[in-house]
Amino acid sequence: LWSRRAGKDTFSHERILYTGFSEPGNQHVYVGVDNVWIRDNIFNMYIEGRTFWDEYPEDIIEPKDTKREVWFRNNPPGFAPTRIKYVGLKNEKGVVGSGYRDWMISDTGLFPDGAFNYLFPIWQDKKAQGLRFQVGFNGTPRGRNQDLYTLLCQYTGEDDPLNFPGWHETPFGTCYVDLITIEDVQVPIRDKAGKPTGKYKALYSKEEIEELRLACIKSMGNDNWFRQEFYCDFLAVNAGLVYQAWEIVKEEGRYTKVNRDPNHPVFITFDLGSKGKFTDATSAIYWQSYAGVTKILDTYESRGKAFVECLADMSNNPLFRYVTFASLP
Repeated sequence: LWSRRAGKDTFSHERILYTGFSEPGNQHVYVGVDNVWIRDNIFNMYIEGRTFWDEYPEDIIEPKDTKREVWFRNNPPGFAPTRIKYVGLKNEKGVVGSGYRDWMISDTGLFPDGAFNYLFPIWQDKKAQGLRFQVGFNGTPRGRNQDLYTLLCQYTGEDDPLNFPGWHETPFGTCYVDLITIEDVQVPIRDKAGKPTGKYKALYSKEEIEELRLACIKSMGNDNWFRQEFYCDFLAVNAGLVYQAWEIVKEEGRYTKVNRDPNHPVFITFDLGSKGKFTDATSAIYWQSYAGVTKILDTYESRGKAFVECLADMSNNPLFRYVTFASLP
């Protein structure tokens, strides 16, 4: 759990590269939202005027841009070269059920609900064979009605986000949640020639953080967005959320899960947004109404996507198959 722009993608990428270098003869996978994200954030990424790969010796690492792969050349005799495959999940669903040993999944909050349900059977199979299986997720919260929150509840055994950070032992194995807020972000101190000295300093002073918080309050009317983006607060109600009241009810402890009644139809009501416009969300409510009671079963919210893309996301929700009627504005 890292705050916005704290370098979570770069850290995750370097972590899986280190694993590939240290353990020859294995295959690993780095998962992004789609191939465009992989290309822009990995293979075409510039850091201080240089590509990401310029920092690595050519005799050890071999990036293959067109295949979106990296091969390591440090394998000893009898070991195959380590291979890291970079996958945009939207474009290459064949990664599901594959035999990669270590996984790194970047910006988990951007994926549709249920996108990583397939990891559970892989995990159980590896565990039964006594084999290692390591999965890393990174992300910044987007409230509690998203897959990142669900995954953290599942793999830490905790429901309260305040208990997520730290080590956890669950039936799945060992899980560690790292929390980096805006106060923890550091940058290297450089000498007059611009070279790192090996020492670090805080990126923001306390005064600058407070100025940022006040700017958010002035722009949005509260500091909820600030707390979510810079302090990884799942309990903050983002001022841009369509279902702010839904999150408030959860925070107040007045939220109760209800099951779908198979004897009555499921309806969806939509509010359509605009493709490419992140200020205008497409939202939907799954609901049932009978015996004088209306039950909200689930909600959906997405920004910047065409309606057909939203429907593709929603098809992963188990409730979707039971919908008998949908209303549009």
